[in-house]
Amino acid sequence: MKRIAVVLLSFVFLLSGCAGTKPVSSKTEQYIVSALGFDFDNGFKVSAEAVIVGTEGTSKAEAKVITGRGENIEKAFNELSKKISQPLLLSHCGLLLLGEGINFEEVLEYAKKQREITLSVFLGVTDNAEALLNLEAVSSIAIGYDIVGMIEQQEALEGKNFKNRLYEIEALGKRGKEIKLPFFIIEQEEFRFSELRKLGE
Repeated sequence: MKRIAVVLLSFVFLLSGCAGTKPVSSKTEQYIVSALGFDFDNGFKVSAEAVIVGTEGTSKAEAKVITGRGENIEKAFNELSKKISQPLLLSHCGLLLLGEGINFEEVLEYAKKQREITLSVFLGVTDNAEALLNLEAVSSIAIGYDIVGMIEQQEALEGKNFKNRLYEIEALGKRGKEIKLPFFIIEQEEFRFSELRKLGE
């Protein structure tokens, strides 16, 4: 009887081991975040623009915007994360986009807690971050990277650093200096850089 029980238990463990093991697939997707957008409308809304790629280049890269809502930024981000099967990779996030009604300090504190988000990430302002990220990219695969390129181009044209990277803004705030961020407006189905706008205007 004991021998039969041992055989049955071994069989159960073998089956459970097989069921729990995921085969390595060349079609596994990765979600590389190019931009995070923050809006406030009866609660926080966080939008992640993710470039979806196959781990072995098996699928054509495409950008997709995933949005979540919550009573704070962290809960909104957790809600959007539940909508996809793979974790969001934040280490390549190039832009934090602040929409209407957003408290900059809350975004700053959230970003600093995320180990993957680098301190050199750019910040920008718009009326509606979710709407802007859902437009079609012009010069790259993702709106976030397009905006980073526009900021760098504008800096080159004006011959100065806008000082709108996360570490620069934090340093300005600690010294009580005025903070201005590049403001982007949506015109029909396109967007463009408008001006440097004082934070809170």
